[in-house]
Amino acid sequence: MRVSGAISIPRANYLHEMMCIPEYDLNIKLSTRLSYDVSLDQSSTCTGIAIVSVDNNIRIILDCMRDTGDRDEFYRELYRVLKKIVHGQKIRHIICENPPPVQGQKYSSRLLLELLGRISAWVEEIPELRAAEFGKIFPQSWKPFIINKEKGKGRDKVKALIAEDICDILPEFNTYRERHVSKDYDGFDAMGILLGYRAYTVSLCINTTNMVDGGSCRDSSFSYFLHRYRA
Repeated sequence: MRVSGAISIPRANYLHEMMCIPEYDLNIKLSTRLSYDVSLDQSSTCTGIAIVSVDNNIRIILDCMRDTGDRDEFYRELYRVLKKIVHGQKIRHIICENPPPVQGQKYSSRLLLELLGRISAWVEEIPELRAAEFGKIFPQSWKPFIINKEKGKGRDKVKALIAEDICDILPEFNTYRERHVSKDYDGFDAMGILLGYRAYTVSLCINTTNMVDGGSCRDSSFSYFLHRYRA
């Protein structure tokens, strides 16, 4: 496995990019004083991982790329990467995309579900993840919170445009996006899953509160992110 990615600490004006590092050389040391959300865009060829501290001050995008034909070895390496990153950390949420059935793509859908099953088992095996809340979200649930609809229709179906909209929210990742390390922008999808999951759960709380209070339902939006993450 080769890992590429970018680490951002905006308040310290810090940005570090890494390109095609062997899995065994990956060394990300997170502050143990913070809590984190972790998300995965699971794939059997390149799995994206996003990590964001609960206070939003540490943001990480990783692309974990398979470099052999052995899918099982890739899964073992992915497990080691995940275990190493979260070791000794306080993880609030571990989040995965719930793959919807895609007509005509039964094989890839089966692979995604198989990997989701493996990740579910890892959550039980890794103590830091077992203590976290395990969330799953469908693409149609997280993408509306990420996509900048002012730029036009159909952006949710183009991974490059989703990555572009994520960089409108987190502009420090633009240079990494332009390197186009992963053809499907898996690390950016993982970040979209994480941010979208946060907004989705916030919107559920807002809607529930408004229904109890008799008010109208409200929704989080792209502008919500611009305010929250770029303030």
